[in-house]
Amino acid sequence: MRQSSNSMGRGEPQGRFAAPLRLLDGLTRCGLYVSAVLMLSVAALVSIEVGLRYFLNAPTHWIYDTVNYLFCAIIFLAVPELTRTKGHIAITLILESMGPVSSGWLQRGIYLIAAIVCGLAAYMAGIEAGKQFARGILTLGTFAVPKWWISAFIVYGLALSAVQFLKLTFILPDIPESDGA
Repeated sequence: MRQSSNSMGRGEPQGRFAAPLRLLDGLTRCGLYVSAVLMLSVAALVSIEVGLRYFLNAPTHWIYDTVNYLFCAIIFLAVPELTRTKGHIAITLILESMGPVSSGWLQRGIYLIAAIVCGLAAYMAGIEAGKQFARGILTLGTFAVPKWWISAFIVYGLALSAVQFLKLTFILPDIPESDGA
């Protein structure tokens, strides 16, 4: 069932931006699914490490580092979905004390600021990832990998969150014309 244009912030997107928004949301959900699979992988790796360490007295030298790298990927692959579903932490005391018009405009302003901050952070992380790539910098630890591999997840998560915040800024239910006063 399609939503009316008054409720585009929820449900199926409509209009000329429908296809790109569906693609954006699909990419975001895909990141969440990959994050979930990686979390299962972490559980399996930790179980393997515990079994090898305590039952066979043969600890690995690579699982600890791998799990740390995976945690970065897990977080930054899931963050855009939290943004899309408004699952992030929000203190809404001020918004709830305002009328619907003022609250709607303030909420859009907050989303726009969040989009700008996430976008700038993604840009800076991207610059650093590029430097890591160019210099061939590896992570520290027993199991070293190119550092830009880890940084790429940070760039992805922040950039996609910025786009999701932009979507929340501009594709919301219509703001009423008056605060009802």
